[in-house]
Amino acid sequence: MTRKGIILVVSSEWLHTMGYTAEEVIGKPFENFLRDENKDTPVKEIQSGKQNNIFHSHCEMTRKDGAIITASLSCNFNNDKSEKDDRIHCKIEIFATRIHF
Repeated sequence: MTRKGIILVVSSEWLHTMGYTAEEVIGKPFENFLRDENKDTPVKEIQSGKQNNIFHSHCEMTRKDGAIITASLSCNFNNDKSEKDDRIHCKIEIFATRIHF
């Protein structure tokens, strides 16, 4: 994703877990997939992060079907000056899923 939180690439595993298609995710803000109660924290910390830093956070994400996923977010900031959009590589590890009825 970009430092502004726009998703550029996503794995097929993430798409399957979250229930979205690539078309529904690519080009969208990452915060669109975070639970309302914690939308600001990871995005603000990513946007304020320094290059060469690694950012770790726990967050809750909402799947397309409304289930809540607790995840660990790890972001590695790119220090390649040739990248115009300041890309960030993020890894999301899923801990638990809560389904609301």
